[in-house]
Amino acid sequence: MKLEHPWTLPIASLLLCVVVGCDPCAGDIYAHTVADVEALAGCEVITGDLTFGGGGQLSHVDSLANLTSVEGALYVYNNNALTNVDGLANLTNVGLYLRISGNASLTNIDGLSNLVSVGDYVDIFDNPVLCQSSIDAFVAGCTIGGSAEIAGNLPGC
Repeated sequence: MKLEHPWTLPIASLLLCVVVGCDPCAGDIYAHTVADVEALAGCEVITGDLTFGGGGQLSHVDSLANLTSVEGALYVYNNNALTNVDGLANLTNVGLYLRISGNASLTNIDGLSNLVSVGDYVDIFDNPVLCQSSIDAFVAGCTIGGSAEIAGNLPGC
């Protein structure tokens, strides 16, 4: 189908969102900045994947106190300013996998202490100041449907 005015489809979609409401918690979500995370403040369930990272600008995820479940994967990567994930303290379930990698300032994952179930695998690697004891406590308290691959984090703390 060729549209005579190709701009009409995006405008129609935008109008539909205004009239019936769009769910910011639906589908795969990529949050690269604090503003992106704050836009998710009301979310209790993310129906797809939730990805934090790639831009290095994310310093916290504190706005996500209502979040209890991510039905897809949770991916936290390459966030140079992120020191913790305390804003995820009410998260109890990740439907697919959890991957935390390449976060230069992440010192602990205590904010995941209520996460009791990850449907598939957990990968936590290449976080140079992430304390191994924080990782061990998390893995011990979580039911993981697949494997747990842990490497390249801060040992002996």
